[in-house]
Amino acid sequence: MDYWKNIPSGEDPPIILNAVIEVISGSRDKYEYKHEWEAFVLDRIIPSSVIFPVEYGFIPQTWSDD
Repeated sequence: MDYWKNIPSGEDPPIILNAVIEVISGSRDKYEYKHEWEAFVLDRIIPSSVIFPVEYGFIPQTWSDD
């Protein structure tokens, strides 16, 4: 399933939005969504002294090059 095309951006945007979470709070694993595979893959593991303090993700049907 292509998360940019098949999941609506929300019930009442911009008030109520759907979100796809790529990184869980407290995790060191950084996943990236690969369009060509339509799947999440482990991109990297950040150093042990650093963790993601909050969830990190995207709003479906949006796209921007990093």
